[in-house]
Amino acid sequence: MKTMIIEKINGYEIIKGFSTPVINPVETERKIIPLLNNSEETKVIQQKIKEISEKQKNALIILKEAVKLKARGDQKYKEKEREWQNYNNEIGKLQKEILPLKKPFQEKRNQLIKDNAIYFQPKVGENIIDESTYNSLIEKNPGQYGKLCSDGTIISDYRNEICYLKIDNRWSKVSFQLGEDIGNAILQKDLTPEQKQEIEDQAESERISALSASNRLKEKQVMINSLAYQANGKRGKLEIQGDKNALSKAKTWYNEQMVIIDEKYT
Repeated sequence: MKTMIIEKINGYEIIKGFSTPVINPVETERKIIPLLNNSEETKVIQQKIKEISEKQKNALIILKEAVKLKARGDQKYKEKEREWQNYNNEIGKLQKEILPLKKPFQEKRNQLIKDNAIYFQPKVGENIIDESTYNSLIEKNPGQYGKLCSDGTIISDYRNEICYLKIDNRWSKVSFQLGEDIGNAILQKDLTPEQKQEIEDQAESERISALSASNRLKEKQVMINSLAYQANGKRGKLEIQGDKNALSKAKTWYNEQMVIIDEKYT
């Protein structure tokens, strides 16, 4: 027998793990005693014990007779002592015969305990299940994004994952409840470089759109000033390298970047 440890979440009984139930030794012993007493293993040992007991009684009688005869000076006591010793030898032989019988007796007892065990009531959230149910459950593999339920079903679990879903050319960050399938959404770790860039561009566009008109204008001017500084740096580098068209190339690059900035802050 095993126990199934469960946690109830959103109506689902999720298996958190398995354990072993604790046997109630008193109640289990009380149940198996009559079964053990009626077993062949017990009867064989009891028969040997009965034979030993009878021979011990007879040996004691013979010993008492030998003591009386010896006290009277009757030499017949020696014959009685030999008879008493023969009984002791037989008793010793029977006792040795019991030793190999103990193992099958213990095996029978263990089997009866296993088949008739009475368990303590497990704690809340822990249920006793049979071996076949346990074996069928541990064969199931819920995977990285799944949870195994007490009825053997596997449900999706993307609760702790960041996912994105694209609808009408717009990306949205989505979250899922236990049991909800991911559908067409994409895990953040599975996004392609192009998709990541789209999401970043969209986030930047939404950030700028949320700015007030004055703040948007100020930020745009900062970007233009930075652009002019970069263009001047490119020009200086080209001139040092002896490029006669340094100014023209710097202006071209500047104008190209200005188009991007204008589009960005429009």
